Amino acid sequence: MNLQFIKPAVIKRDALSIILALFISLGFLFTITAFIVARDVTINDNGKEIKLHTFSWQVQDVLKEAGISLCFADEITPSLDESLPRVANITITRAYPVYIEFDGRKIKFLSTGGNVEEILQETGVELGDLDEINFELAMETFPHMRIKVVRVSQEQIVEQITLPYREIIQSNASMDKGLSRLLQEGSNGLKEETFLVTYKDGQEFSRELIDVSILQPRQDRIIEEGTNIYLASRAGRISFRRAIYVTATAYCPGTPCAGCPIDERGYSACTGKYNDGFTATGAKAIAGTGEKHNPHLIAVDPRAIPLGTKLYISGYGFAVAKDIGGAIRGNRIDILFATHQEALRFGRRRLKIYFLD
Repeated sequence: MNLQFIKPAVIKRDALSIILALFISLGFLFTITAFIVARDVTINDNGKEIKLHTFSWQVQDVLKEAGISLCFADEITPSLDESLPRVANITITRAYPVYIEFDGRKIKFLSTGGNVEEILQETGVELGDLDEINFELAMETFPHMRIKVVRVSQEQIVEQITLPYREIIQSNASMDKGLSRLLQEGSNGLKEETFLVTYKDGQEFSRELIDVSILQPRQDRIIEEGTNIYLASRAGRISFRRAIYVTATAYCPGTPCAGCPIDERGYSACTGKYNDGFTATGAKAIAGTGEKHNPHLIAVDPRAIPLGTKLYISGYGFAVAKDIGGAIRGNRIDILFATHQEALRFGRRRLKIYFLD
């Protein structure tokens, strides 16, 4: 009888193969068992807790079994495609709307948390150095929060402003009341003002004066006015209301006896067709002497010197306005003389007259 012996190396290899196959089978068995074993899952849905005993092993299947749907912006831990252990927790953080208003736009952003600064960064809203916002950047956001960004900018504006000259009146007691003279011409000045102007969302919000420069000083107009109301005359000291300078001419009664030339129409050289020897007020055209009881008779413009006004003519004495003339306008008077020759000799003169009380 021949005996055959199995080599020890062959026996060893066969044993290792058997052991390896056993381990693979056990692993597969354990894996299958793991999937078919029930799980206890606690779902925290934005603070609302849901407990579930399930044979589902992936997160997305558990949520489907629980009837829970997600928004694209919601956050979930663990992720939808992860497998769950025997006891598991699923946390869902729901996204909420945050509204942002800026640059004339309004956007809605779904957020699961974070502060204002983080939300602005996520939405691509950049803040300038001067921009304003209605919440602190570090403040945590909340549902339906409305964030408003106000764009703020500043610029310097330079404006030139005319400085109107003033008119300054100075009294002079040695000058007669009613008279005046210009001591200094006036001229406008020019100043430059610099403002810091602040704009909010493109609209001017405020302006602050930060600098003033005088480019040209103004020069005031200075006028000297008289206050004296007394004059010295041959009749003594006389009080008056005011004095003016007038252009004075002379005329005669216009009658043949006064020597006034008469034309072919019968009009006189001095009084025209009104040559009957009476004034426009009906007074007899008789020349006075300038004395208080026998004043000169003068023709005036009633708009400048009312008829009946008592006057004193410097160098000629007292006078009264009792006539008018077609050529007499404004500050002009016509003094009546007895004869045409006297009127011619008088000519045209500049005289000061005083309005008496």
